[in-house]
Amino acid sequence: MFSGYGEDLRPALPTGGGRRIFLFGGRSRFSRVRPDFLSFLRRRWSILSDMREWLESIFDWTAFLREHAALSRWLTAILLVAATCAIVRVLRKIIPPILHRSLNRQMASLLGNTIMTLVWVFSGIQTLSVLGVDVVSILGAAGVAGIAVGFASQTSLSNLISGVFLVGEKSIKLGDWVQVQGYSGSVESIDLLSVKIRGADNSLVRIPNESFIKNPVQNMTEDSLRRCDFDIGVDYAADLAQVEELIRRIADGQKLLLKNPPPVVQFVGFADSSLAVHVGVWCRTPDYARARFDFARSLLSEFRKERIDIPFPIRTVRISPSPPVQNEETPVGADAAPGRDVQKNGRI
Repeated sequence: MFSGYGEDLRPALPTGGGRRIFLFGGRSRFSRVRPDFLSFLRRRWSILSDMREWLESIFDWTAFLREHAALSRWLTAILLVAATCAIVRVLRKIIPPILHRSLNRQMASLLGNTIMTLVWVFSGIQTLSVLGVDVVSILGAAGVAGIAVGFASQTSLSNLISGVFLVGEKSIKLGDWVQVQGYSGSVESIDLLSVKIRGADNSLVRIPNESFIKNPVQNMTEDSLRRCDFDIGVDYAADLAQVEELIRRIADGQKLLLKNPPPVVQFVGFADSSLAVHVGVWCRTPDYARARFDFARSLLSEFRKERIDIPFPIRTVRISPSPPVQNEETPVGADAAPGRDVQKNGRI
């Protein structure tokens, strides 16, 4: 069927006249490709030999590990922990951008921390299982102990549930300036058990989540606008119409105050020593502190120019002359009770 090297190697079919019909046209090129083909086979054989040696080394290492089971378990546990560290590091870079696309900052932060915690819990269970620890018994004991701990740590559970409600309610978010239980500051983090706020003096305050659910919380930065409120007392001799006009003129001259909504000037009542007036002017929330200070300074300066007094409480104390001191030898007289005899030296 096939001829020797250098000749036609084309497969042929026999015919009746002793002739051969070649299946492929042209002359064979095997004589030219034979060296290349042999080198190709040598390279493949070398790769196969290397793979065989590598597999034998793996089998030898596997046999060694089978003989030393404890060492094998510890090496596997170390590899699990190292893999978990690498996975967590990758997840910290991948998960936050994905969560921030559909969730707000605090929900994304809370969900991201929960995912990381679950990854570590799963890795810890697998590591204990590899080391030969009976995880089922531990989980059963942990369940029984969890019930006892739950009764003993009702406050922590309350804070945990309050944290879930707080994140779901979205009443506060990261960066808001809040005031609760006498503490005020910017919200830095919303965790499972507590909320951390940074005060104006750079102090960090940790407030349990339960306090945000049970107590009133004042969020100063929820809206883009904020009103500066002042309670002022003017002298009874002042003209209220003049006072109102002056306050509105001062508010119109302030750059940080808004014209819309307009300022609010209301008469509150007659106080002990002054006429009580309430003033409210609007500004943007980031400009609140500066706008409030500038308006108060201008208000006090203009009141002094217009001679409008802001009185302070006055107490009038009248001292009556003391009664004359009577001599011991002098009878009491008309003030003495009837039926009593006053003698010298105060003896009866």
